Amino acid sequence: MYRLKNSGFKLFITGVQNVGKTMISKRLQTILKNNDALQIIEVDFLKDFFHKDILMLKKKANEHGMKLNELRWILEDMSLHQTISGTSYILDFDGIEKQSEYLFPRLMHAVERHTEKGIPTIIEGQNIPVDKLIKYYREKKINDLNFDLNSIIIVNLYVNSIEDLEKHLNFRIIDRQLAGKEKEKQETEILDLWKLNEYLKASVEKLKEKNQDMNIAVIDNSGIEDMDVAVRPIINLIEKTNNFR
Repeated sequence: MYRLKNSGFKLFITGVQNVGKTMISKRLQTILKNNDALQIIEVDFLKDFFHKDILMLKKKANEHGMKLNELRWILEDMSLHQTISGTSYILDFDGIEKQSEYLFPRLMHAVERHTEKGIPTIIEGQNIPVDKLIKYYREKKINDLNFDLNSIIIVNLYVNSIEDLEKHLNFRIIDRQLAGKEKEKQETEILDLWKLNEYLKASVEKLKEKNQDMNIAVIDNSGIEDMDVAVRPIINLIEKTNNFR
């Protein structure tokens, strides 16, 4: 039986679309089911929420004959309606970076509310900027004498090959955006996902080397048949960081 000791525990899981972030999060939630308060924050949900909200604002602006610049005080950023896309869109790294700029402060607001309430939390999504996350918690450690970096674990999930990525896509009955597209375009977008997979993996590995006192892991989730292959290293890391009672 596993029970989380630290009520401030936070596990961040990042990686490209369809790599298995949500499935791994839900599997962990099942394993840690005796922790009734354990919650999952899906960054994609936040992204969809803001995307739909922006579309609604644009529609209302058109209905009232308003120009978008008249809604600047609401939208905060004039490029926001292009920056925040729905979850079905495949983005390159620059696109993810732009979305992260907007989403990160809102995400951390939600995470810290959970911390204040003593709710252990899994946060999963490709729009988690790991470099900003590390900086955020380093500053928190400096400013808060009671803050423990061992309460934070950052995990990047990746796949080993394009073939493994295609298996994940097929397992998910093909991403909705890819479904129905011409084969040539599908192959291009799968290649884009693969490049992003490689870039995110290399970025997190580099950050791990530079921040060896933080709990950062890069985990191969190529095998869709047995998700526990990816879950076990995460459980081991939680044990290693002394977050179980």
